[in-house]
Amino acid sequence: MFPLAVKALSKACHLLTHLAAAEVPQPLHRLARAEGLPASTAYRLLETLCAEGLVEQLPDRRYRVGLAAFQMARAAAATRTVLAAAEPVMAEVAAEVEESVSLVLFRGDEAHYVRCIEGPRTLHAAPVRLGGRLPLHCTASGKVLLASLPPAQGRELVTSMRLAATTARTMTDPDAVLTQLRAVRVQGYAVDDQELEDDLVCVAAPIRDHTGGAVAALSVSGHRSRLDGEARALVIARVRNAAARISTALGARANDEAGDAGGVRSASD
Repeated sequence: MFPLAVKALSKACHLLTHLAAAEVPQPLHRLARAEGLPASTAYRLLETLCAEGLVEQLPDRRYRVGLAAFQMARAAAATRTVLAAAEPVMAEVAAEVEESVSLVLFRGDEAHYVRCIEGPRTLHAAPVRLGGRLPLHCTASGKVLLASLPPAQGRELVTSMRLAATTARTMTDPDAVLTQLRAVRVQGYAVDDQELEDDLVCVAAPIRDHTGGAVAALSVSGHRSRLDGEARALVIARVRNAAARISTALGARANDEAGDAGGVRSASD
């Protein structure tokens, strides 16, 4: 038996789905009847959805899909667009370097794993949790996305974050993080050298869209013994080239791919 909260969530989702499919705004009694709910229950659920911006009540008291739901739909569409451009390139890179290749998207002020192609020599203390939040200050992808922010915005975000240490190499001083972000901005890529996990090294480069803004980061991760010296330099070159190819597919210009032309854009922008 499902908990009451889960049942309520399911009913609310059905109401939202019904509204999304309707061509015109719907009155309360019609929504309640369509979902087999008492009018009082439907009203409470709709009021909650309205409070979250997922549903909007019109002056005539009918309901329609709200702005927050449209924003979620746009974010999902943007994610699919980036994934469609990135996945073939990610597969090529994974086959070439035999390490894990990940795609990380920036949403609001957070970064999330959205796709990972595991290589045959993958090393992770824990499996990559797709959709999970990524630490920004101690991962290559996070640093790339932070570095793509306008400097003032990046400083504000870094100084507001809890810079937790996950290994002895994690930078926890905001000024040290900001100094490294300046270097990332200039060189066009970032490195996480055992800052997230012991023995794990990751390199990442930004993916840009037609505005020149960074919408995602492409990364390769592997054991420190395999991503050192010349091998690391070769992987950095491959990651930067692959990110540039994906950026081109998303409409970025060549000069945008090489620099911090447009800041960072959320996938929902």
